[in-house]
Amino acid sequence: MNIYSGECEHGECGKRTKISDSMGAILYVGDIVALATKDPQGINFFYGISVVVDARPDIDFSGKPFIMGIASVDTDNDEGWLIAKVKGWADCINGEHWKDYGFNYRAS
Repeated sequence: MNIYSGECEHGECGKRTKISDSMGAILYVGDIVALATKDPQGINFFYGISVVVDARPDIDFSGKPFIMGIASVDTDNDEGWLIAKVKGWADCINGEHWKDYGFNYRAS
């Protein structure tokens, strides 16, 4: 199964990444995550959910998987973001569509 943004394919679900959530759990392409910013006092703003995607060859995001919308977050999670895994890729089903967040799952 693959992850899509509209009709654009963004990777094969289940590929291990070097990205971890704020609790240290490794994330995989297709995992759904919740995003918030953090400051010294705690959570500053909740941004909603997103999905872990793979780099596309026609777009240069350094060739590494990233969280859709915040490509700057890397393995260190030091960009001021709180990332929490909401749903793993293995629990998503063919045809699942998160229309409000711009991604969907389809068999490859």
